[in-house]
Amino acid sequence: MTKAELIETIKRQTPIGQKFTTADVEAMLKTLDRIVVRELVLGGCVPLPGIGMLEVKTRKARKGRNPRTGAAITIPACKVVRLRVAGSLKNAVNQ
Repeated sequence: MTKAELIETIKRQTPIGQKFTTADVEAMLKTLDRIVVRELVLGGCVPLPGIGMLEVKTRKARKGRNPRTGAAITIPACKVVRLRVAGSLKNAVNQ
């Protein structure tokens, strides 16, 4: 699904009394993006009802190999965004 397809799907599936324009839906998605980024940068987590929970985890430094040369390297510690998937979504996908 592309961004344009997502926007069209949201427009089509909104209740009849609340019709949104393409610009309205794009503005909502941009606002959601800003909220999620701000919350994750501050160390919080973001619930996505029916989908799961976005959270930031710290990945420890670890040893790896350069695939080109085979030389051992140390991969530094970093923060990663993790999605803990909701049980209802797991069940729906696995049926």
